[in-house]
Amino acid sequence: MISAAWIQKIRDALEAEKQEEQAKSPVIVGYSLELFKGNKTELQEQLSSAPQFKLKELQDAGYAMTHLEYLETSSSGSLNQSLLVLERPEQKNEGANFRNRDLIYLFDHKQRLISRGAIFSMNPSSLTLLLDDADPDEVTGPFIVTKAGSDATYRYNQQVLKALQADTCIGDAGRYFIQMFFNAENEVRNTQKLEPVTCNLNEQQQKAVQKMQTMNPKQYLVVHGPPGSGKTTTVSAGIKAFIKSNPSARVLITGPSNVSVDNVMMQLNGLPMVRIGSVARASEEITPYLLDNVVQRLNQSELNGALIDVKDAKLGLQKAKKKQANQGDKKEFLQAKQNLRAMNKQLQKAEQSCVTKTLQQAKILCCTLSGCSHFNTLVAAEYTKGFDLVVIDEAAQALDVQLISALQLAKRAVVFAGDPMQLAPTVLSSSAPKEYSEPLLYRLCKQNEKVMESDNYVLLDTQYRFDKLINEFPSKQFYNSRLKANKQEVSQTLEWTSVCFLNTAGYDFVEEKPDSGKIFEQLSLRNQNEAELVVKLVTKLIDEGESPNNIGVISGYAAQISLLNQQLGGQGIEIATVDGFQGREKEIIIMSMVRSNDDGIVGFMNDPRRLNVSITRAKRLLIVVGDAETLQKDKLLGQYVDWLYDNADQIAVDEI
Repeated sequence: MISAAWIQKIRDALEAEKQEEQAKSPVIVGYSLELFKGNKTELQEQLSSAPQFKLKELQDAGYAMTHLEYLETSSSGSLNQSLLVLERPEQKNEGANFRNRDLIYLFDHKQRLISRGAIFSMNPSSLTLLLDDADPDEVTGPFIVTKAGSDATYRYNQQVLKALQADTCIGDAGRYFIQMFFNAENEVRNTQKLEPVTCNLNEQQQKAVQKMQTMNPKQYLVVHGPPGSGKTTTVSAGIKAFIKSNPSARVLITGPSNVSVDNVMMQLNGLPMVRIGSVARASEEITPYLLDNVVQRLNQSELNGALIDVKDAKLGLQKAKKKQANQGDKKEFLQAKQNLRAMNKQLQKAEQSCVTKTLQQAKILCCTLSGCSHFNTLVAAEYTKGFDLVVIDEAAQALDVQLISALQLAKRAVVFAGDPMQLAPTVLSSSAPKEYSEPLLYRLCKQNEKVMESDNYVLLDTQYRFDKLINEFPSKQFYNSRLKANKQEVSQTLEWTSVCFLNTAGYDFVEEKPDSGKIFEQLSLRNQNEAELVVKLVTKLIDEGESPNNIGVISGYAAQISLLNQQLGGQGIEIATVDGFQGREKEIIIMSMVRSNDDGIVGFMNDPRRLNVSITRAKRLLIVVGDAETLQKDKLLGQYVDWLYDNADQIAVDEI
C-alpha cells in the first residue's frame, strides 16, 4: 500500500525527532530509580539519552521546583492515578516555566525518582500533581518536581508504521484514503447532493455543513478555517447534521492536541460522547465525558458494590494510619493497606468489562491523534470495523504519520479541518525530510489547485474576531485578499486605533541569552528592556480601566514569557508563547517581538504562519512592540513593519 522507502524515511525522522525531544527534557545529575514502582526498564531507556544537569542549574532556568512539602492526597477518579497536593515555598523564579498539564517527574529530597505525572493545577502557594506510578500514602517530603518528556507519541507513531507495513486497516475506507493522500495522485471527485441546512451560519459555513451531512463512502472534505472564521462552530454543526442524517453512524473526533479535541467537544455538549485521555490533560468542561467517568455513570449499579468495598477499605486505612501515628503499631496499617489493594483489584476487574462495553457502545469517540493508536480506541473501532465519519480538527498541525493513525480507522468518510496558513506541527530535528515536516493540509491547499477548486474544499471566508484594520494585512498576505471582516470598529480604552506599533529602535533594547540557554538553546532569547516596556503598557491599560482578564501578552520566545511571568504573574493576565496561543483570542494582545540586533537576525519569527498567528489573536486592540530596524532586514517582517508605519498608530517609547 505504502512504499517501504517512504516508511523507512518516516521511521528515520521519528528517531531523529525522538532524540531532539529527549534533549529538551533534562534530568537531575545522579538521579536514582530505587523508589520508582512503574516500568523501570521503559523509563531508564527514556532517560538514558536525556541530558543531565545539576539541580541548581535546572532551578535557575525555571525548570525545577524544590522544597515542596506534603499537604494532602486524594483520589483522581481513576483507579491508576492519584492526586498529590504540595505546598510551594516563596522562592523567586521557582517553576516560572511550569504550566497546567505539563508532564513532570517527582523526586524526593535525595533525588530519587518517585513517579511520573502531570500538573493538575497550580497557584503561588500550592501545586497539585496527578501521579501515575506512586502510592501517595508511601511518599514523604520534601519533594522536587522537574519538567519531564514523554516518548508516548513516538511509540504510538511506531505502531502506525508497523500497521502500514503489515497493510492492516480497521476501517474499510482507511486503505483508500491512505493510498489517495500518500501514495498516488487521484482525480478529485464529488457525487454528493446538497440538502438545505437551517442553521445560524453564513453561506460558506452552511456549504461546509451541507457537505458533511451528505458525505458519500470514500469521500473527504477540507474545511479551511482562517482565524476567527467559526471553524469549530461549523465542524460541530456538520457533525450534528451527519448524525441526524445517519442515526446509526459512529463518529471519531480527533486532533493533534487535547485543546483541539476539547474545543469541538464543548460545542457538542449533551451528545453521547466518550473522551479517551488523562484528566490532567483534558479541559475541565469535558471531564464528565472522560472514559472513567462515563463508565462509572453508565454502569453504576454494576460497580456499586465494588466501589463501596473500596470506600470502606480507604476509611479503614485512614483509621489504621491514625492509630499507627498515635501508638506506633504498623501491623494494622499494613493489613489495611493490603485490604485496600485487594478491593482495588476487584473493582478494576469489574471496571474492565464495563470499559469494553462502554467503548463498543460509544456513539462519538474523542481522542488526540496519538490516542488513535491507544488500546481503548482500537477496541472501540474494531467493534464496528471503524468509524463512519472521522473528523480531524487542526489537521494542519498534524504530521503525516499522525494523520494515518486516524485514517486507518475510517470506515466511510474523512473531514480535515484547519488552516495551513497557521502554525505547522513542531518538528525539532533539522534532519527531518520535507515529507515529514510539511503538513498534508498545506500540500493539499497550497500545491494542488484541483483540490481548492473542487467540491472537496470549502474556505470559510468571513471572520468575526477583529475589525477591517487588523484584518487587512493577513487577508492580503496569507489569504489572497479573500478573508473578509464582519466586525465593526469598537471604541478603545485609550485613544488609539485597533493596531498600534511601539518601535524600540534606537533605544538600548538588546536581546540576550538567560541561564535557560544552557538547557534549551532554541528557547533562550529574551529582551529585558522590552519586557519592562510591556509591563508599563499593561499597567497603563489597567490604570485606564481595562480588565486584566481582557489582556494577553504573547512572544515567540519561552525565555521572554518566563521573564514576563515573573513580572506580571498572578494578575489575571494571560502570558503565553505564540505557539501556545494558537486557537485562542483576547480583547487586547501585546506582541513582544524580542529580536534586536545589528545583523537583522530574526530567527523563526520570519515564519509566515507564526506571524499570521501572532497578529490575528486580538479582538479589539493589537499592540506590536519591536525593533523596526532589525525587523525590516527580513523580507516578510519588513513588509509588515512598512504596513504598520502606513496604517497603525505610532506610540513613542517615552509616552509609556
